[in-house]
Amino acid sequence: MKDSPPREQQAHTHAQLAASEAGAASPRVGAETLFREQARFVASFLRHMGTRESDLDDSLQDVFVLAHRKGGYAPGSAGPRTWLASLAIRVVLGRRRARARRPAPAEVTESFPDDTHGPAERLESRRALQRVQAALEHLSIEQRAAFLLYEIEGESCESIAKLWNVPVNTVYSRLHHARKRFLEAYARKAHKTRSS
Repeated sequence: MKDSPPREQQAHTHAQLAASEAGAASPRVGAETLFREQARFVASFLRHMGTRESDLDDSLQDVFVLAHRKGGYAPGSAGPRTWLASLAIRVVLGRRRARARRPAPAEVTESFPDDTHGPAERLESRRALQRVQAALEHLSIEQRAAFLLYEIEGESCESIAKLWNVPVNTVYSRLHHARKRFLEAYARKAHKTRSS
Protein backbone atom coordinates (compact mmCIF):
# COMPACT_ATOMS: atom_id res chain seq x y z
CA MET A 1 0.00 0.00 0.00
CA LYS A 2 1.09 3.57 -0.57
CA ASP A 3 2.16 5.86 2.24
CA SER A 4 -0.69 7.51 4.09
CA PRO A 5 -1.92 10.80 2.61
CA PRO A 6 -1.37 14.03 4.56
CA ARG A 7 -3.73 14.64 7.48
CA GLU A 8 -5.66 17.39 5.71
CA GLN A 9 -6.26 15.09 2.72
CA GLN A 10 -7.36 12.29 5.07
CA ALA A 11 -9.74 14.69 6.83
CA HIS A 12 -11.15 15.73 3.44
CA THR A 13 -11.73 12.12 2.35
CA HIS A 14 -13.24 11.18 5.71
CA ALA A 15 -15.58 14.16 5.44
CA GLN A 16 -16.41 13.23 1.84
CA LEU A 17 -17.25 9.64 2.85
CA ALA A 18 -19.23 10.81 5.87
CA ALA A 19 -21.24 13.15 3.68
CA SER A 20 -21.79 10.29 1.24
CA GLU A 21 -22.98 7.98 4.01
CA ALA A 22 -25.30 10.69 5.31
CA GLY A 23 -26.84 10.98 1.87
CA ALA A 24 -25.70 14.57 1.33
CA ALA A 25 -25.38 15.68 -2.26
CA SER A 26 -21.67 15.39 -2.94
CA PRO A 27 -19.51 14.33 -5.85
CA ARG A 28 -18.58 10.75 -6.55
CA VAL A 29 -15.81 9.26 -4.44
CA GLY A 30 -13.12 7.91 -6.75
CA ALA A 31 -11.65 4.42 -6.60
CA GLU A 32 -8.27 5.74 -5.39
CA THR A 33 -9.87 7.50 -2.41
CA LEU A 34 -12.02 4.45 -1.71
CA PHE A 35 -8.91 2.27 -1.77
CA ARG A 36 -7.06 4.48 0.71
CA GLU A 37 -10.06 4.63 3.03
CA GLN A 38 -11.63 1.18 2.66
CA ALA A 39 -8.97 -1.33 1.52
CA ARG A 40 -8.68 -2.90 4.98
CA PHE A 41 -12.44 -3.31 5.24
CA VAL A 42 -12.67 -4.88 1.77
CA ALA A 43 -9.76 -7.25 2.51
CA SER A 44 -11.40 -8.34 5.76
CA PHE A 45 -14.76 -8.75 4.03
CA LEU A 46 -13.16 -10.86 1.28
CA ARG A 47 -11.52 -13.08 3.91
CA HIS A 48 -14.83 -13.57 5.69
CA MET A 49 -16.48 -14.39 2.38
CA GLY A 50 -14.02 -17.28 2.02
CA THR A 51 -11.32 -15.80 -0.20
CA ARG A 52 -8.09 -17.73 0.12
CA GLU A 53 -5.15 -15.78 1.48
CA SER A 54 -3.22 -16.60 -1.69
CA ASP A 55 -6.01 -14.96 -3.77
CA LEU A 56 -6.57 -11.98 -1.49
CA ASP A 57 -4.37 -9.40 -3.26
CA ASP A 58 -5.81 -10.25 -6.67
CA SER A 59 -9.38 -10.20 -5.38
CA LEU A 60 -8.80 -6.89 -3.62
CA GLN A 61 -7.43 -5.41 -6.83
CA ASP A 62 -10.40 -6.77 -8.80
CA VAL A 63 -12.83 -5.03 -6.42
CA PHE A 64 -11.18 -1.65 -6.83
CA VAL A 65 -10.75 -2.06 -10.61
CA LEU A 66 -14.48 -2.74 -10.75
CA ALA A 67 -15.10 0.34 -8.57
CA HIS A 68 -13.00 2.39 -10.98
CA ARG A 69 -14.89 1.05 -14.01
CA LYS A 70 -18.15 2.07 -12.37
CA GLY A 71 -16.85 5.60 -11.91
CA GLY A 72 -16.42 5.39 -8.14
CA TYR A 73 -19.01 5.54 -5.39
CA ALA A 74 -22.05 7.75 -5.92
CA PRO A 75 -23.91 8.75 -2.76
CA GLY A 76 -27.24 7.03 -2.53
CA SER A 77 -29.25 4.72 -0.36
CA ALA A 78 -26.24 2.55 0.51
CA GLY A 79 -23.01 3.65 2.14
CA PRO A 80 -19.63 3.18 0.48
CA ARG A 81 -18.85 0.05 2.50
CA THR A 82 -22.09 -1.63 1.46
CA TRP A 83 -21.44 -0.68 -2.16
CA LEU A 84 -17.88 -2.04 -2.01
CA ALA A 85 -19.16 -5.21 -0.32
CA SER A 86 -21.56 -5.77 -3.21
CA LEU A 87 -18.64 -5.47 -5.63
CA ALA A 88 -16.62 -7.86 -3.46
CA ILE A 89 -19.46 -10.39 -3.59
CA ARG A 90 -19.35 -10.24 -7.40
CA VAL A 91 -15.60 -10.83 -7.34
CA VAL A 92 -15.93 -13.75 -4.88
CA LEU A 93 -18.67 -15.38 -6.97
CA GLY A 94 -16.67 -14.93 -10.17
CA ARG A 95 -13.56 -16.46 -8.63
CA ARG A 96 -15.58 -19.36 -7.19
CA ARG A 97 -17.01 -20.13 -10.60
CA ALA A 98 -13.51 -19.96 -12.11
CA ARG A 99 -12.06 -22.48 -9.64
CA ALA A 100 -15.15 -24.67 -9.21
CA ARG A 101 -13.18 -27.74 -10.27
CA ARG A 102 -10.49 -27.27 -7.61
CA PRO A 103 -12.13 -26.20 -4.32
CA ALA A 104 -9.94 -25.77 -1.25
CA PRO A 105 -10.76 -24.83 2.33
CA ALA A 106 -10.50 -21.17 3.26
CA GLU A 107 -7.51 -20.18 5.33
CA VAL A 108 -7.84 -18.20 8.54
CA THR A 109 -4.84 -15.96 8.98
CA GLU A 110 -6.38 -12.84 10.44
CA SER A 111 -4.93 -12.38 13.88
CA PHE A 112 -5.11 -9.86 16.64
CA PRO A 113 -1.68 -9.38 18.24
CA ASP A 114 -2.01 -9.03 21.96
CA ASP A 115 1.01 -9.06 24.22
CA THR A 116 -1.10 -8.99 27.39
CA HIS A 117 -2.20 -12.62 27.02
CA GLY A 118 -0.12 -15.74 27.27
CA PRO A 119 0.24 -18.50 24.69
CA ALA A 120 -2.82 -20.40 25.95
CA GLU A 121 -5.11 -17.37 25.57
CA ARG A 122 -3.71 -16.56 22.13
CA LEU A 123 -4.22 -20.18 21.06
CA GLU A 124 -7.83 -20.12 22.25
CA SER A 125 -8.45 -16.82 20.43
CA ARG A 126 -7.05 -18.30 17.23
CA ARG A 127 -9.22 -21.40 17.63
CA ALA A 128 -12.30 -19.24 18.20
CA LEU A 129 -11.50 -17.27 15.04
CA GLN A 130 -11.15 -20.55 13.13
CA ARG A 131 -14.54 -21.69 14.48
CA VAL A 132 -16.11 -18.41 13.35
CA GLN A 133 -14.67 -18.78 9.84
CA ALA A 134 -15.76 -22.43 9.68
CA ALA A 135 -19.27 -21.46 10.81
CA LEU A 136 -19.42 -18.71 8.17
CA GLU A 137 -18.58 -21.30 5.51
CA HIS A 138 -21.85 -23.12 6.32
CA LEU A 139 -23.83 -20.11 5.07
CA SER A 140 -24.86 -19.47 1.49
CA ILE A 141 -23.10 -16.54 -0.15
CA GLU A 142 -26.24 -14.39 0.22
CA GLN A 143 -26.68 -15.30 3.89
CA ARG A 144 -22.99 -14.75 4.64
CA ALA A 145 -22.99 -11.33 2.98
CA ALA A 146 -26.16 -10.23 4.79
CA PHE A 147 -24.78 -11.53 8.11
CA LEU A 148 -21.43 -9.75 7.72
CA LEU A 149 -22.91 -6.48 6.52
CA TYR A 150 -25.58 -6.33 9.22
CA GLU A 151 -23.92 -7.95 12.23
CA ILE A 152 -20.31 -6.91 11.72
CA GLU A 153 -20.50 -3.70 9.69
CA GLY A 154 -23.74 -2.35 11.17
CA GLU A 155 -25.49 -1.69 7.84
CA SER A 156 -29.28 -1.47 7.94
CA CYS A 157 -31.43 -4.12 6.29
CA GLU A 158 -33.09 -1.36 4.26
CA SER A 159 -29.73 -0.21 2.90
CA ILE A 160 -28.72 -3.76 1.98
CA ALA A 161 -32.09 -4.40 0.31
CA LYS A 162 -31.88 -1.24 -1.80
CA LEU A 163 -28.37 -2.06 -2.92
CA TRP A 164 -29.23 -5.65 -3.85
CA ASN A 165 -32.56 -4.58 -5.35
CA VAL A 166 -34.52 -7.10 -3.27
CA PRO A 167 -37.41 -6.63 -0.84
CA VAL A 168 -36.31 -5.79 2.70
CA ASN A 169 -38.09 -8.92 3.94
CA THR A 170 -35.72 -10.99 1.78
CA VAL A 171 -32.79 -9.47 3.67
CA TYR A 172 -34.54 -10.13 6.99
CA SER A 173 -35.11 -13.75 5.95
CA ARG A 174 -31.50 -14.24 4.85
CA LEU A 175 -30.32 -12.69 8.09
CA HIS A 176 -32.63 -14.88 10.19
CA HIS A 177 -31.47 -18.08 8.49
CA ALA A 178 -27.85 -16.95 8.57
CA ARG A 179 -27.94 -16.36 12.32
CA LYS A 180 -29.56 -19.73 12.93
CA ARG A 181 -27.12 -21.67 10.72
CA PHE A 182 -24.12 -19.73 12.06
CA LEU A 183 -24.99 -20.42 15.70
CA GLU A 184 -25.64 -24.11 15.00
CA ALA A 185 -22.37 -24.53 13.09
CA TYR A 186 -20.38 -22.61 15.70
CA ALA A 187 -21.85 -24.71 18.51
CA ARG A 188 -20.96 -27.94 16.65
CA LYS A 189 -17.38 -26.76 16.11
CA ALA A 190 -17.05 -25.67 19.74
CA HIS A 191 -18.42 -29.04 20.93
CA LYS A 192 -15.97 -30.94 18.70
CA THR A 193 -13.09 -28.85 20.08
CA ARG A 194 -14.10 -29.57 23.68
CA SER A 195 -14.56 -33.29 22.94
CA SER A 196 -11.13 -33.74 21.41
